[in-house]
Amino acid sequence: MSDFNDHPETVAGFIVRPFTLGSKIACETMELPLFVGAQEGAKDMAVDFQVIAFLWMHHAPLKDVQAALQTGTWKQRVESFAFGIDFECMPEIVRWIKTISDRTAKVSFDVVQRPNSSDSDAPPN
Repeated sequence: MSDFNDHPETVAGFIVRPFTLGSKIACETMELPLFVGAQEGAKDMAVDFQVIAFLWMHHAPLKDVQAALQTGTWKQRVESFAFGIDFECMPEIVRWIKTISDRTAKVSFDVVQRPNSSDSDAPPN
């Protein structure tokens, strides 16, 4: 089993689920530029809000996260969640995110077009 899915861990006193492909998809859904790169049309979003959103989606019950993403209420949920986080917790949360980022970088890859090929060379879908 990979490092990503070993077991839940505790970060700044919060039990968090492991980072998964679902986490990445949630980051894309929430348009968190810190985690998925700047998207065209992405709204300016404070870095600390993005960090707390990432923690929230890994700590809150999965069914609540999914419901908030589907209904578009995740920002309100993150704002409420943030009231329970002390400033002193931020360095530990950021270190946890950095660890995830380092692990992800080790296993990521880019799909690039083969030299001297075009879309017409692609197999049909």
